[in-house]
Parts: sequence; structure tokens; C-alpha cells
Amino acid sequence: MKYRKLSLIIAASLATLVSGCSSSGLVFDYGAEGAVEIQNRDPSEQKQALAMAENCCHSLAEINYKSVDKGIAEKNKPYDFSISSANQAFLFDSGKSYVLGVELPKAEGDIKLTVSSAIISSVFVPSILVLDADYHPVRMFAQESIVYDKASLFNADRYYGEVTIQEQDNARYLVVFTTDSAMASETELAPIDHQALESGNANAAKRIYMQDLVPHSATGVVRLVLDYTADTRLSNSAAITHISNGSKTVVSPNLPGTEVGSESMIVDIQWTKEGQLSEQTETQFIDSIQQAVKQGDLNKAMSMVEKAESLGSKNARKAFISALQNKL
Repeated sequence: MKYRKLSLIIAASLATLVSGCSSSGLVFDYGAEGAVEIQNRDPSEQKQALAMAENCCHSLAEINYKSVDKGIAEKNKPYDFSISSANQAFLFDSGKSYVLGVELPKAEGDIKLTVSSAIISSVFVPSILVLDADYHPVRMFAQESIVYDKASLFNADRYYGEVTIQEQDNARYLVVFTTDSAMASETELAPIDHQALESGNANAAKRIYMQDLVPHSATGVVRLVLDYTADTRLSNSAAITHISNGSKTVVSPNLPGTEVGSESMIVDIQWTKEGQLSEQTETQFIDSIQQAVKQGDLNKAMSMVEKAESLGSKNARKAFISALQNKL
């Protein structure tokens, strides 16, 4: 009788917690939209579907990579992703997995990466493969770095890791995946924190209805948080506006006396591994400067000189003077 009374009290408390959270907007934060639906799918069925899925690619370069760089450094902003049969399937040495490809933002110094995957009725146990610009693996974060983290006042049970992608890695891409050994395992949840339960913690209340052994699945949700200093070499003052145009960058001089719009120059800004302006990019600037001088638009030519020099060019001004002398 006491057990039934306690159960009713707990159930009522849970209902109050959930309804209270919903009305205030403080819902369980599992990450990507549809997380509960994805991780409530039968893990066995998800693994079977993965086994039958066609391999997307022969190389890591063929994976689709999503950019998280919006042109503005959004420090510590969470990026939530779902991983399901809608993702590509790739065959690793560790087994086949659905994959998430991420293009990293350009950063100065190290990138601190936080990765988490919420445990609901199943869990996707992530591994992270770090690639350079040529899609070669340079670093790997697996189950020794991303581990089970029991529920707290603010977080549900999850897999969680804080790692560092070092500057010398020259990292450009991440591949999030799981392994055969991870999918074959289960996670035993930590005992319920009764002190948290008594304090009204919603995560603790929810744990009453969860099984102690949680199966690992081929699908789930992953949250990535990037802490980095944005590479400012491509940003400048009002002298330049970057507009995506395929693989090119539209450089619009915006200095006094210059015309912006149809007269914009097209420059593909590239850097060497040492962080210097590439010879190809400097040549494009010089060609644009010479063309502007030839057309008699000295204001535009000078703005291009100043832009090139702000990016590290050592020859743009010499080219301007030479072109000017040839015109005289």
C-alpha cells in the first residue's frame, strides 16, 4: 500500500514537472528536433537498416559536409544534428555507420570541441574523425574521450566529451560516426539521484521510467559546441564585402571615390599552409589593379592595392606604380 502511494506521488510530481516545464519553455533539451522520436526507434531495426544501406562513398572526400561557419564567430553556440537513415552510410575499418560531415570554421589557434549525445530510450555513441583540407585523418576522438555522463541538475544522461583540435592539425572537417563495437554494447545508467528527485529535478523524475540498461543504436542525435577565435584575415573594414559566388569571392571596394556593384572585382582568396596570401591570389589582385589602371580608374586601383596589402601582399603597390608608369 505504501509502495502504491509513493508511486502515485511520484507520478503526480512528474506530471507537474513536465507540465510546468512545458508552459515555461523549459523542456528537456535533447538537442536536435525530433530527438525523442529518433531514439525511440527500435535499435535492432535501425542496425538492420544500416546493414542494408548502400555505401555512399569510396573516400572521405565524397562525404557531404555541412558548414557551421555563418561568417560570424558564434562562440559556444550549440549545433544540433540528427543522424538517421537519411544520412549517408560509410564503411570504416570499425564497421559501417551513418555519418555526419561537418566543415569547420576558419580559426586562429586551437578549437575546443564539446560533443554530447543524449540518452533517451537508446543512444548513439559518437566517435569523431578529424580531417585536414585534403580529407586525410589527423586526429580521432572515440570512446576514451567521449564517455557516459550521468544526469545532473541541468543535463539528462548522455555521452559527453570535451576535446581540443590543435592548430597544428590544420583541421578542416569532422566526421561523426559510430562503430560496430559501440552498437553491440549497452550503457548501464547510474542510480537515480534521490536528492535531485526530492528537489524537483525533472531529469531525475524522468529516470524512474527509464530502463537501467540502454541499448546503443545506429541512429540518434549529436550536439557539437565549438569554442574558437575566428580567423579575421578574411574580414576587413568597409573596404571589402564578401559575397558567396561559387568558389569565388566578390571583392567590392567601398572606399571614397569608388563605385560598388557591377564594377566589383572577382578574387579567389586563398592562403598557404603558413597563413600567407597565396601567389595565385596576389596575381589576381595584380591583374585587377593593372586592368583598373588601364581603364583609367585609379581610385579603384588604389583601393585594390590597399585591400591586397591588408591581406599581406608585398607586390601590389609595385604593380600599381609599374602600371601607372606604363600608362604615362
